[in-house]
Amino acid sequence: MSDVVKRALRSPIFWILLFGTLLRLVLAPVTEDPWDLKVWKLVGEAMDAGQSPYAIESELPFAYPPLWSILCWLGYVAFKLSGSQWVFNLALKLPLILADLACALLLWRLVQRVTASRRTALTVTAAYFLNPIAIAVSSMWGMFDALPALLVLVSILLLADERDVWSALVLGVSVGFKGFYTAFYLPFFVFYVWKRERNLTAALRYTLCFCLVPLAISLPFLLTDARSYLGVFATHTTRPPQNLNVGYWLWRVINPDLRDSLGLPTTYAFAVLFPLLYLAVLFRARQWTVDRWSDRLAFLVKGAALLCLAYYATSKVVNEQFLVWGLALLALYAWLYDRRAKPFFYALCLIDLVFISLNAGPHFFHKFVPPPAWWYGSRFFPRILGWIGLIFWLTVVACFVTLMRGGERCTSTRPSN
Repeated sequence: MSDVVKRALRSPIFWILLFGTLLRLVLAPVTEDPWDLKVWKLVGEAMDAGQSPYAIESELPFAYPPLWSILCWLGYVAFKLSGSQWVFNLALKLPLILADLACALLLWRLVQRVTASRRTALTVTAAYFLNPIAIAVSSMWGMFDALPALLVLVSILLLADERDVWSALVLGVSVGFKGFYTAFYLPFFVFYVWKRERNLTAALRYTLCFCLVPLAISLPFLLTDARSYLGVFATHTTRPPQNLNVGYWLWRVINPDLRDSLGLPTTYAFAVLFPLLYLAVLFRARQWTVDRWSDRLAFLVKGAALLCLAYYATSKVVNEQFLVWGLALLALYAWLYDRRAKPFFYALCLIDLVFISLNAGPHFFHKFVPPPAWWYGSRFFPRILGWIGLIFWLTVVACFVTLMRGGERCTSTRPSN
């Protein structure tokens, strides 16, 4: 047995990555969310027939930018060749599992670069890769939030290394998967570039490089079927509040008749409140330095984590899988920069896990065990979910307020350039 293999077998990180990967691979073929996987298969089928994914006939439309439709098509090709739903599930989820693994490896290397503590690196990596939320969303649910989460982390690392053009391009690719859900980082990253360079040209160059990617991705659909393409995204403005926020609690617990009437008001509230919190984060970031590499990384991680929390606190749609965007950022924040974030990290993960277990979770194994009709049809189901959504929202607000007040930064860092 070679020395490399022996060292790997003695390394805790090897077993963390091996266990997390094998668990995902075992769960991926046999579990699914029946509604989303049905849409992904219809999208793949449409792409295979040379049709637009935005023209599929389904109760749930394909309401995302185009890049995920390409992976849906690859999954559908695997399904056509095999005739097996399990093969489709695995082929579709394999890029998500690889994204989780890549994110874990990045965290492992990054934390070791920042801190002198190998134990901290192990903790942060495990906090993401062995997190039940990350495992459930990627390998059981089949939602693709791990891909933009990975791309945002890569974009942050490239920015910290002063590779601005590549950072902008990678962030643009992330928008090709999730749209505004990652595009909202752009103003903060541009502000960082300006603060570091004190050069407006550098900030404009970053913005231009970013904008080119979503434009290039969207152009074929804008030229061939702009109405369907833009119409799908317009539906987000009127949809009712959903899942982990105070608006959802209002119509789930207080008055079900409020469901449809809350759509536009909560959109307007987001349009006002999110920019205000964004400005508060920018004002806070004015005090942070960007002289050394470690300072630049702290600036970007802390700011991105706070903006993620600001989005959770103000958006009318905060689905269970959205927490995946913030897992790596919040873990870095908690174990590298502000220990007060740790209890919030644990609390948000626990609350979200309970919500998934009660809401989408029973459907993951629907091929083997039918979801309990008595639970989904009971009068307790919507009320319990509503209260959990409110608790999640309150925890997010408390976390945002606490971290915005600042805190002690960990001091066990290596010297950096």
